[in-house]
Amino acid sequence: MNRVLARLLILTAFLLLGRSSRADEASIAAGVGTVEPTNVNSTLWITGSVRFPLGRFFAIEPEIGYWSRSAEIFAVQASLSDLNFGATALIVVPIDPIRIFFGAGACAHRIEGRLGVAGLGSASDSTTKGGYQVLGGIELKVGRSLSLFGAARYDGVKLDNGANLDQTKFYGGLRLRL
Repeated sequence: MNRVLARLLILTAFLLLGRSSRADEASIAAGVGTVEPTNVNSTLWITGSVRFPLGRFFAIEPEIGYWSRSAEIFAVQASLSDLNFGATALIVVPIDPIRIFFGAGACAHRIEGRLGVAGLGSASDSTTKGGYQVLGGIELKVGRSLSLFGAARYDGVKLDNGANLDQTKFYGGLRLRL
């Protein structure tokens, strides 16, 4: 009996994979979520991407994202922002109506900081740093061309002074298949 059940489960898995939607559908996505950079309070993060298929289970996904955080204590004002560009190589496992995806890639972060004291002026600096990103998530088809997605991501970024501005991101959004 156990062998029959095991064979039935394996056959069902192969049938699901065989009839599933494919990763070879180009799509665009927009997402919003939270980012928690190292030594900075969490804040809102927005992102957009385009997914290009490279076969049944593989895709490349260029993306752009942005976050900004400001704080004021007495007469001191500080702000930090990050505009990031990246490309992620993905493995996409389509099991209709869901898709599980995970991958890694390279990214560039345009980081800007500003510090000001009321009545004394302000100073600012900016730098562009390369880094890496790893992510994983799930999509749920909710229409012929539309999916909802949720993802978790980690960006590794090292600054000139040796400090890290690593970022943990949790986000969700909509993906439109083209």
